[in-house]
Amino acid sequence: MEGGYLIRVGILCWPSFNQFNKFGDERNIQVIELCDEAIEKDLELVDAYVLKCKCLFYVRLEAKYKSCRNEMEASFHELSELAYRLDPKSPDAVSNHRNSFKMKGDYDQRMTYAKEALELNPSHPRSNSQYGMAICNEGRFAEAEKLFLRAIELDPVQRKSYEVVFRFLYMAMNQSEQALKLLYTLYDRLQHSRYDGFRAAINVYLNNKDAAKAYLKMFKAAQPELKMLQDYEEVARAIIKDYLLAGLKEMWDLV
Repeated sequence: MEGGYLIRVGILCWPSFNQFNKFGDERNIQVIELCDEAIEKDLELVDAYVLKCKCLFYVRLEAKYKSCRNEMEASFHELSELAYRLDPKSPDAVSNHRNSFKMKGDYDQRMTYAKEALELNPSHPRSNSQYGMAICNEGRFAEAEKLFLRAIELDPVQRKSYEVVFRFLYMAMNQSEQALKLLYTLYDRLQHSRYDGFRAAINVYLNNKDAAKAYLKMFKAAQPELKMLQDYEEVARAIIKDYLLAGLKEMWDLV
């Protein structure tokens, strides 16, 4: 009976994360709740810890959860460490452990565990992608691009999911035209206000000031919690933070 319950939870949970948040924040919260139920049934169910961490990693960045972000991150650190101790040979558990150090700002340890996950299984798509993200912090963008493409090659079914990484890569490489083109495609797949913030900054670099103001106006209306540019800085991804802040700085208070 219990095993059947856990299988059903898995069937409900995994499609959600396999679509990289396609279902939005509400579905991710539902998945987190299902993981909690699964953990109650089996305290050593590593997959449940891994999946809950994956969802927390993204949900914590949403502006509407800003008040409980610290709580979510504390939960992430605890669960990722537990999953790693339970199964240090699981690439997914190691990858989450790597993300824990990323969130703490310990980039040396982040690199250590990103490399460890990839060495455990060089054919593990997520490990290729995450090691690519890790080396981006060293400016190794061309090498990172190859790893992202490798992840797509290994898991072509999830091509659309891995393609979202290129939105960060292109901005980090100051390839604004490519970034903007991709963002239009990604927005058609999932309409989220974060893309308006990205497109606002990109259009500044492309000297499309009217378009930049229009996107920034929509972004700020959708996320009223971000009153100052400093508020945005707190939730922006590290790899593109400088790019975004430099682009938005001159017009943030004009909209």
